[in-house]
Amino acid sequence: MVSHDAAPVSCKGGAGAYSCGGFDAAPSLPTRDPVSATPQGLPDEEPCMLVSTAFAQDAAGGGGALIQILPLILIFVVFYFLLIRPQQKKARQHREMVAALKRGDRVVTGGGLHATVSRVEDDATVILELAPNVRVKAQRNTIAELASRPEPRAAAGDDKRSGS
Repeated sequence: MVSHDAAPVSCKGGAGAYSCGGFDAAPSLPTRDPVSATPQGLPDEEPCMLVSTAFAQDAAGGGGALIQILPLILIFVVFYFLLIRPQQKKARQHREMVAALKRGDRVVTGGGLHATVSRVEDDATVILELAPNVRVKAQRNTIAELASRPEPRAAAGDDKRSGS
């Protein structure tokens, strides 16, 4: 609750001489001159402070639009390097891995099934072998990771040459 018995805000040191926006004990407030915006009848050497401090601080800022936009730019740069760029790199690696699938690759699907690529049908689908004689058709993009690649067979004469 606001009390109306508060002491008046005085422009001059005297108690209750003139009021500038505060409560005045007198029944009528002094009239204001619209040109100077000071109460009439006040001495000229001590005018009342009628400008809000918020307006005074705003006028002193003058930093410009770049200073105001700089924090947003810095936030975007941090998000780019911590979130966007690593996600794009991971997506690119996944696309390359899926494009390089070939027969015999051991893969793990998005659903967690471990399978072997039995056949690559086209750019979008592969045939996976879950168990002997159990084959399913799956989209390439459902393959989450490559578990292992088959080791290439050694040529018939390579074993004897490396041992000597």
